[in-house]
Amino acid sequence: TRSRPWQRLSRMDPAKVFLWVAMPVGVLLVAVTPPFQVPDEPNHFYRAYQVSVGQLVSQRTSTSVGGQLPRSFLQVTGTVMGNVPFNPDVKQNLDAWAHAFDIPLRPHDRVEVGFPNTALTGPIAYMPQVLGIELGRLVGASTLMLFYWGRIASLLLCVALTACAIRWLTVRRWTCVLLSLLPMTLFVRSSVSSDGPTLALTMLALAICLLPAALETASVHFKVPGLLFSIASLMAFGKPPYGAVAFLALAIPPRLLGGTKRYASTMLALTVVFVIAQGAWALALRGKTAVSAPGADPPAQTTFVVDHPGDAAALLVSDFVRSAPVLTHQALGVLGWLDAPIPSSVAVFLGLMLVLVAFGEPGLPPTFVGFRWLSVVICGVGTLTLLGMNYLWWTPPGASHVEGIQGRHLLPLVPFLFLSINAPTWIGRPLSRVRPVCVIAFLVVSVTTTVLTVVNRYYLDR
Repeated sequence: TRSRPWQRLSRMDPAKVFLWVAMPVGVLLVAVTPPFQVPDEPNHFYRAYQVSVGQLVSQRTSTSVGGQLPRSFLQVTGTVMGNVPFNPDVKQNLDAWAHAFDIPLRPHDRVEVGFPNTALTGPIAYMPQVLGIELGRLVGASTLMLFYWGRIASLLLCVALTACAIRWLTVRRWTCVLLSLLPMTLFVRSSVSSDGPTLALTMLALAICLLPAALETASVHFKVPGLLFSIASLMAFGKPPYGAVAFLALAIPPRLLGGTKRYASTMLALTVVFVIAQGAWALALRGKTAVSAPGADPPAQTTFVVDHPGDAAALLVSDFVRSAPVLTHQALGVLGWLDAPIPSSVAVFLGLMLVLVAFGEPGLPPTFVGFRWLSVVICGVGTLTLLGMNYLWWTPPGASHVEGIQGRHLLPLVPFLFLSINAPTWIGRPLSRVRPVCVIAFLVVSVTTTVLTVVNRYYLDR
C-alpha cells in the first residue's frame, strides 16, 4: 500500500529535509526582505566590509568606534532605510530601493562611520559575508549589490554548516531541524547579521561534542580533539560569549577519548586554546570599545556589581523571569526591527509543536547523564552572561530592567536546553508516532507565517 506523506517523512533524513526547506525559503527571504531591515543590519554590513578589506579589529573614531568606510555606504543605507524601522505603518519605498542599486562603491572616497555594537564581534562571525563581499568586489558590484552578495554567501554557508551539524547529531535531530527553521532563525539567516553564522557554529559545536557518544570507534577518537580545538577557536573569535558552548565536551566520558590521561590532556588543551583565543580578542579590543546605549555607564555599573553582587544577581534573575514571555515570543518570531511580530497564537502553536517533537525523540542514554547536566549549566550560565553583559553595557545605573537583551540572543543556547530534557517512555512513545505530523505542521506554519509577516510589514497597507 502507498504510505502517507507523514509516514514517508519519518523515514527521511532530517538534514535533507532542513536543506530542502531552508535553502529555497532563505533565497526568497533574501529577495523580499528590504535591505537593512534585520536588527542592526546596517552596522553588520559595515563591520563585514571592514573585515573584508583586512581590518579585523575596528578602530576608534573621533566620536565612537568603527572605521573609515566608503561614503557610499551611508548614502545607500540612508536612501533605502528612510524611516521604516520602528514604524510599522511605514512601508518600504520601492523607488528609493531601486535607485540605491545605481550608487557606485567609490572605495577611496571614505568617511568615518561608527558602529560600536558590531565592533565587539570577532571576524569569524562575518567570514561568510566577507566571502560574498569579496566575490562582489571582484565583479565590480555596486555598494548595494555587495550587500546582497554578503546576504547570499552567508545564507549558503550557514545552511551548509547547519545541515552538516544535523547530519552528525544522533539525538534531537528533528528538534534541531525545527529550531533551525523558526521564523526568527529563517529571518536572520537570510541577512548579513552575525546571528546566522553564530547559530550555525553553535549547532556545529553541539554536534561535535556529541560525536564520541555516537560512534565509539578509533577514527572518531582520533578526529574529535582536532574538531573540538577548531570549533573552540572559531567560536572564541566570533560573537561573545557563545564560544563557551564548546565546553560541553567536558561531559565526554574519558573512555570515549582513549582513557583518562588522553581525556585530561584533551580538555586541558581545549581550555588553553579557548582562553588564549578569547584573551587575544579581548586584548585586541582594548581601548576600542564605546557605549552606544543612552545613559549607560559601564564603569559605574561595574562598581555597583562589585559592591552589591547579590543585588545585581537577583536583579538579573528576576528580570529574566519577568521578561521570559516577551523573550520567548521574540525568539520564535518578532521580525524586522522588533516591529513585525508573528501572531501570538502562531507563536504558541510553533512552541507547542517544537516541545511535542522534542519529547517524541529519544534523548541521550542514561550513561551520558553528564551531557544533560552540563547542557543545563551551559544554558543557564550563557543566559546570565548575556544578561550581565547587557546590564553593564546597555543599562543605565539604577535601572530596574536589563536593557538591550532580545530573544534572538538566546537562540544559540536553546538546543542545549532541549538536550537536557528526556521525556518518560509513556510520554515519548505515543508522541513519536505523531512526530511526522507535528513536523509537517510546524514547517508549513513557520514558513508561511515568516513570508507573510515580511510581505505584510514592508509592502501591504493596512
